[in-house]
Amino acid sequence: MQARPSLPVRSPEAVAGAKRAQRLLPIAKSLVIASLRRLAKDYNFYGSKYYDSLLQRAIAHVEAVKHIRPDEGSRDNASVFLRNPHTIVFGTIFLAGLPSDEGIVSVLAHELVHIADGSEDSLNLLFRAVGNRASKLTGMKIHEQRAEELTSDLVGPSQLAHT
Repeated sequence: MQARPSLPVRSPEAVAGAKRAQRLLPIAKSLVIASLRRLAKDYNFYGSKYYDSLLQRAIAHVEAVKHIRPDEGSRDNASVFLRNPHTIVFGTIFLAGLPSDEGIVSVLAHELVHIADGSEDSLNLLFRAVGNRASKLTGMKIHEQRAEELTSDLVGPSQLAHT
C-alpha cells in the first residue's frame, strides 16, 4: 500500500472505507471487550479486585470510542492519540486498501486495545504476562512496547476466531 499516493479525505474510496469502519466499530468494541475478559481469565487475573478495577477502566475506555477519522497524512497506518481517546485515525490509503470487513475489524481491535490501556497503563500487567509467555515460547525478549503491540495484535485475530 505504501507505493500508492495518499488519497484526499473526501475521495470516494476513503469516504466509503471510513463509513465501513464506523459501521464496524460497535462490533469491534464488543469483541475486544470479550477478548480482554477472556485474556484476563486465561492469564489468571480475573477475580482479583485490583485487576478487575483496571479491566473495568479499560473496558470503559473502549466503550467511549465513538469516531473514525480519515487522515491523508497517516497514509497506510491507523493510530490513536490518547489526548483524544474517542477517535481512531485511519490513513486514507489504509481505508481504501483494506478489502475485507475482517481486516477493518482486526485493525480496529488493535487500536482499541491501545485505547483500553489508556494513559494509566491499565493493561500493563496483562501485556507483561503475554510478553513473558511469548518470550518463553520463542526465546526472544518481548517486553514493554513489544509486549503491548503483541497483545494488541493477538486480540484482533483471537476475537475474530471466536465469532
